[in-house]
Amino acid sequence: MVAISSCLVVEFMESPSGDLIDCVEINKQPSLDHPLLQTHKIQLKPTFNPSYIHNEESSNVIPQDWHINGKCPKGTIPIRRIQETHILRSSSLASFGKKYPPNFHDLNVPPSAGGEHEHSLAILRGGPFYGTRCDINAWNPRVEPGDFSLAQIWVTSDNYNRNTVEAGLMVNPQLYGDNATRLFTYWTDNHNDGNWWLTINGHTVGYWPNTLLKELQGGSKVIAWGGEVYNSHHGNGSSTTQMGSGHFAGEGDKKAAFFRNLVTLDDNGNAIEVTRPMTIVKNPKCYDFQFGGRMEFYYGGPGRNPNCP
Repeated sequence: MVAISSCLVVEFMESPSGDLIDCVEINKQPSLDHPLLQTHKIQLKPTFNPSYIHNEESSNVIPQDWHINGKCPKGTIPIRRIQETHILRSSSLASFGKKYPPNFHDLNVPPSAGGEHEHSLAILRGGPFYGTRCDINAWNPRVEPGDFSLAQIWVTSDNYNRNTVEAGLMVNPQLYGDNATRLFTYWTDNHNDGNWWLTINGHTVGYWPNTLLKELQGGSKVIAWGGEVYNSHHGNGSSTTQMGSGHFAGEGDKKAAFFRNLVTLDDNGNAIEVTRPMTIVKNPKCYDFQFGGRMEFYYGGPGRNPNCP
């Protein structure tokens, strides 16, 4: 957790949901205070040719709700300000903003932080993989206090000292103070330039420097796509927190959540179609999974129900 000095803030604005957005010069962002990034030079775009990216219309980009009050000036980046109320909602200061990566070797082993994680996902092992892309439909699942629900991509090493980069959509009332669906990114510390880039609707958002991800240099060994629910009260039975749309996979188009157009990337940035990867579904009576057409699957569910007490 890093507090941003007021002298670094060029401008700030408030979102309709109450978030304060600080505009900070790109070369003064607090991430550069990391010991491994002391000499890092910011890159503004990938050095490789992103031929795998769909040619999306710019109108397809969903604007941030705070844009109603303006946008950050050129040469700055937006950073959500951490406020005291955000920290007080967390169960502890040490756990604030943290999300523990799954153990893809044994998802039945609960994380040290406690609670129960439910997964419904597709997973590809082997590699090396140099990236992935897919289409995700966005929903706003109902989430119990203390829980979270997400749809995401995992790019990770295949060992117990996992380096992982993750990105997707999350509803997390404890972290954000509301039930809005938000884009999130995550990494643990411990193609050409070796950095891992995040691109949405053809727009480059940013990257994870390769110096922070030693185990992912030379490609990842595991890529996964799907949903995850965290049940903070697992001792009291299943949660009513929804995954995806809250509908089971078998309900299909217009009701169930999906991932489509799954591809991985080789070391030249070429797209390789993903067909019938392995699946991991921890509790199909609560949240399930079903392959659809080529390179797609449906996932999700309502959580607690008569078959999932």
